[in-house]
Amino acid sequence: MRHILVYLIVAGLMITLNCEKRQGNPGRPRDMKQQQRPSTTSTVGPVKLKVVVNRFGKNLQLKCVANVTHPVSFLWKFNNQTFSENQTVKIKCTDRSSELILRNVRAHNTGTYKCVVRSNRTNWQPSIFVEVKPSLKIKIRPKDVRLTTKTGSYEWHCDSLVSLPNVTFSWFRKLLPKGKWRSIDNNSERYKWRIPRTLHARRDVYDVYDMYCEMTYRRVTIRSPIARVVVTRPGTDDTLGSCPAEVSEGIQWDRTLLGLVNRQNCLPDDENSGVAVRVCEAFPGRPPQWRVPNLRDCSSPEFDSLKDQLDALEEGFKVKLDIKQALDQLRSLTRVHRKPRPGMNSSVRLFGKDLLSTVDILKRTQGFFKKEQGKKPLAKETLNSFTETASNVLDLENQETWLEVEETNPETPSELLTSLDNFGFDLEKDFNGSDDVIEDRVEKNLVFQMRRVDVKSKQKAKDFIFEQNKSGIVLPQEIFNKASSETVTVVSVIYDTLAFILGDVNTTSNLSSYYALSNSRIISTTVKPLGEEQLKQPVRIVLENNGTSFRESDQRRCVFWQPEVAGSQWSDEGCRLVPENTTKTVTTCECDHLTLFAVMVESAGENLDSEELRKLEIISTVGSAISLAAVLLAMIIYAYFWKTLWSKRFVNFMNLCLAIALLDIFSVLRGPFKEDEGPCTAIGILLHFFVLAVFMWMFCEGILLCLLLTNVFKQNYGRKWYILVHLIGWGLPALIVIISIGVRGTSSYGLSGHCWLSRSNGFIWAAMTPMIVVLLASYIVYGIMLRRVITSQKVQQEDTLGKVKASARASIIIMPVLGFTWTFAILDFFFDELTFKYLFAIFNSLQGLFIFIFHCLLNQQVQQALFKKTKQTERRSIVDRLKTQEMRMTASHDTDSLDSVR
Repeated sequence: MRHILVYLIVAGLMITLNCEKRQGNPGRPRDMKQQQRPSTTSTVGPVKLKVVVNRFGKNLQLKCVANVTHPVSFLWKFNNQTFSENQTVKIKCTDRSSELILRNVRAHNTGTYKCVVRSNRTNWQPSIFVEVKPSLKIKIRPKDVRLTTKTGSYEWHCDSLVSLPNVTFSWFRKLLPKGKWRSIDNNSERYKWRIPRTLHARRDVYDVYDMYCEMTYRRVTIRSPIARVVVTRPGTDDTLGSCPAEVSEGIQWDRTLLGLVNRQNCLPDDENSGVAVRVCEAFPGRPPQWRVPNLRDCSSPEFDSLKDQLDALEEGFKVKLDIKQALDQLRSLTRVHRKPRPGMNSSVRLFGKDLLSTVDILKRTQGFFKKEQGKKPLAKETLNSFTETASNVLDLENQETWLEVEETNPETPSELLTSLDNFGFDLEKDFNGSDDVIEDRVEKNLVFQMRRVDVKSKQKAKDFIFEQNKSGIVLPQEIFNKASSETVTVVSVIYDTLAFILGDVNTTSNLSSYYALSNSRIISTTVKPLGEEQLKQPVRIVLENNGTSFRESDQRRCVFWQPEVAGSQWSDEGCRLVPENTTKTVTTCECDHLTLFAVMVESAGENLDSEELRKLEIISTVGSAISLAAVLLAMIIYAYFWKTLWSKRFVNFMNLCLAIALLDIFSVLRGPFKEDEGPCTAIGILLHFFVLAVFMWMFCEGILLCLLLTNVFKQNYGRKWYILVHLIGWGLPALIVIISIGVRGTSSYGLSGHCWLSRSNGFIWAAMTPMIVVLLASYIVYGIMLRRVITSQKVQQEDTLGKVKASARASIIIMPVLGFTWTFAILDFFFDELTFKYLFAIFNSLQGLFIFIFHCLLNQQVQQALFKKTKQTERRSIVDRLKTQEMRMTASHDTDSLDSVR
């Protein structure tokens, strides 16, 4: 009996355990490893649960489908906690299916997801364990560090931004600029390096190393950003120079050597805020100075949070924020003089990514307004928030940020302008009826107006006028007469600072790159519906300058731009200047179409970077001074030995040197007087004359060489020849300049402080045409000369190398006097390439030096004259010494005779 009783007890326990295993015992936990094994699907009865999307940092989407014939209800749980909709959770349900969507999932979203399906008869609860695998990210610190050869050891850290087990690390370093990456034998997240006691290159004052670390987790390897290490000798700051430590744009910048880059977190101890960059540089004659910090890749948590909430709202998540509240927050965030960031005592401009976020939000408001249209009208405060936000980002305090952003996002300004127009049309839809409505706002940096016009009443009225101060636009009656609806909406915006914000702009071919936006207001007007794009009656636009005046010599062009059209360029097609209504402070234009209007001014040379322009000015000034000294010395030598050097080319050569000398003088004087309109205009006229004189005398030199080479110049033409060349050399340039002034006046000289001829009205051709003609003639003469040299009996006896040397020698001698260096000026005029500008500045400014070397120092006649003069001087010196000795001997003999008599 005892054995039977034991057997029954054991059998009962086994049955109980089997039931628990089959049905699940809620009182006893399952094996944790089995419970936490990730899966993608789970099925319980007719209900199937599956994972649709699982992306770290993005969305997690699960779908639960009940294959039943009757309606059911759904409930979602996570680790036995019921989900409710919020900014990160959205639930969509139908009669027999439901979707759970989570935004911006992270590692903490790893767990068990359960779909509870209920019906009148029964419940099903399929569950899935979901593991949200984190994206691997690491950082290296410090990012930038400067050490000396006496630092000793220094330590870097490789930190994982996500806590992970069982990871390995590797370190790599290379010496710039030509070193190779070298693996460092170190498996720790810390690396200690003993800094070399000597520099790698003894001639350099510092060594630069790049360093990074790698982390491997489950066969996945990721790399950290680059850290830069600068190793210097002690005291290098004093010898090389450095920029001091300071706080700028709310960021602490460390002391940095000249020529190096300093990188800092945009916000202290915030890796997610981005990296700000700043360069320490110096110009000749100046101490090292910091450049403006580049904040293009920086962002603020406030802007990131606001943008994230709007993203959630747009995606249909339940957010405690609407677009009107978002615009109000955006207005506060974009105010320029807002509170300093924590730990800093100065206000800062907008970060690059914050500006992009602001423009993106303003652009997307149209979609939000359409969703809310009909529910409730746009409040007056919404209009204020929108226009003030747009004005805030256009503040000149943010000019540097705009220039930085436009390097990678050139479409950002057009997106902002288009969003303002679209906002105006959305605003009009909130007003019922067809009565005239005007809504306007005057902000710090713009003036906004939305106006709905009743066409019937407008047909009896005058032209439509929108103005603010001295700027405005007048729309002709034709626009409203041809309207296809009862009402017409006009949205107009006057921008005060947009010309500064846009920076470099693209222009059509007829404007070229010599035009830049002037310091004037810009106005945009859009009409909907618009009957015809091309208007018979012109639109009149009046644009006021921003506190400055145009000069009389400034060539202005009325231009337009279509920001809503991708790839649109500034063009003057269909627009013209109205001179009778244009003053130094106001420009009046007429155009046969509507869009965004501005004024451009010719800015020859200003399309260059300021540093490039400064280099070209230095090269031209120094080269002209050297050329002037050389050509004056050549004239002195030729004048001194005129009896020996007299030939048919003497007069030509002396006049050519005189013209080059005077051209060099006024080229040097152009710099100090370029900002003074009167002297600059006078110098522009004189430069025009002497440039033509140089070319005419080079033309005469070419004619004379051609006559001499072809043996035509056998007869001595005497005075007639010299009168002819003087009329060509000096008379023809004077005639061209007088005619040019008579036709265009002096306003086409002294343009924009460059003391040269205008390009906009074709006046530049008064100089370019003679230059091109003379250069073509010079090439013909050069070809004749080269043929004569190669076919001469002496050269024919030479081998190929000898012929090449003879040709090269003749080319070097003749090219300076024929003006071949001016070829680069012609190429620059047609192609506007920086390379041609440098080549012309270098070679042309040294034309006088080349003439002195090849026609003076290396000229056999000059050498013989100098040698003869030296011999004559030596003979005269010997004769003088002999006479002196003879006189001394005579005096001594007379003294001896006198003594004997006594």
